Amino acid sequence: MSGITLNEGTQSNIATDKIGSVNYQVIKLDVGAAGASSPFTGTLKELTNIVGGTVTKVNGGSIVVTTGTVVFSSGTIAAGTVQPYGLRHANYFATIINTTSNNFGTIKPAVAGSAIYVTDMIISVGSATNLEIDSGTTTTPIFGSLYFNAQGGMIANFTNPPSTASGSALTYKQSTSGGPLSITVMGYVQ
Repeated sequence: MSGITLNEGTQSNIATDKIGSVNYQVIKLDVGAAGASSPFTGTLKELTNIVGGTVTKVNGGSIVVTTGTVVFSSGTIAAGTVQPYGLRHANYFATIINTTSNNFGTIKPAVAGSAIYVTDMIISVGSATNLEIDSGTTTTPIFGSLYFNAQGGMIANFTNPPSTASGSALTYKQSTSGGPLSITVMGYVQ
């Protein structure tokens, strides 16, 4: 990298911004590697905390993160694809029901004004039985009737999670009372 030499008696214009009685030198940003020029043509007014790595707005282009964490706290992602690896909904829950005596019960209690979404489910039965997973009452099944042989079961992962009605509990109903039953449900409330 080289500079210019100022010799006494030679006039060279240096850009300044005069504020009050003080001249502040105007500096042009160049983001090129050593020995190469690449003038910066973007705007910095939407970029804050560069040292800490926080970007408040990107109009076009890409954000590449090689280390660290991307945190999305509020707002809307209007376009593109977000890979949800390692992400968890803020109102995530996991519930395990183990019973040998109940043929009806609650997996996740109702939340006023919110639906309960099921993302993953594992069911294991000890005796042959039919099973429903319901929205609130046994008259509104989300899953079922599911028919299991003795020592049967299932594992399910849902890309489009089914849900209860808003304000309804997530419940189960088993056709035979007294049979061993295990239900593991993961999901979120929204």
